[in-house]
Amino acid sequence: MKDKLEAQSIELEKLEDDNDVIGLLNMIKELVFNAGGVRNKFDIMQSLNRTLYGRGNTQRPNESLNEYGKRFLQQVEVVEAVWGKLVPPCHENDNAKDKESARNQYLASLFLGGTDQARYKAAVDELNNNYVLSKDVYPADVPAAIMVLTNRRGYGGSRQQQVDDLSDGCLW
Repeated sequence: MKDKLEAQSIELEKLEDDNDVIGLLNMIKELVFNAGGVRNKFDIMQSLNRTLYGRGNTQRPNESLNEYGKRFLQQVEVVEAVWGKLVPPCHENDNAKDKESARNQYLASLFLGGTDQARYKAAVDELNNNYVLSKDVYPADVPAAIMVLTNRRGYGGSRQQQVDDLSDGCLW
């Protein structure tokens, strides 16, 4: 590690001159977690995916979407405190607004992947199929994903609002 840091002597000297401990820690973090270049960043993203909906981090059978959403966002907050903002590597050179949008869409897709399959599989499959058909109706963020699933009509919506699909659109 010391050799790797010394290989970047110009940056290291600047950090020493500025007494920038945080910058040094960020440099070390970058060397450790990005040793393999872009490929390694994808590996890190995959491990974060497993962290966010592995080991019981998916929606529980009797848990509401709002409760799961709160728990999911708390987990994201913890992960981002350690790893930084969860921006897909293909967007790391974008401007701040595009990075935030990509992050929100990424989190929405993770959230949807962790929903209770017994209740929401049909709805998530429909969103995925529409995306494949270039119908961009995918939720832009986690609150939008909760809204889409909560208000969805027909099989696969929330238990409180499940209604049979009616060809004429009437509810009576």
